[in-house]
Amino acid sequence: MLEFIEVKGHHLGEELALRVKKVLKELKIKHKLFIITGDNASNNGTLCHTLFARLKHEFIDTFSLIRRP
Repeated sequence: MLEFIEVKGHHLGEELALRVKKVLKELKIKHKLFIITGDNASNNGTLCHTLFARLKHEFIDTFSLIRRP
């Protein structure tokens, strides 16, 4: 677990992605993110897709054998 915070207002996936990215940046571990585990709430899917979209531009994955980041 990286952080446990109260999220006030709507728990939209986009907002959660911003919060996760902020924590990763503060801890200087954005480049080490491998997996996110959550429950089956629909906002978790949006969180993962949004976070991926925001992070993929920061890293070049030219050596991937599967051609995916």
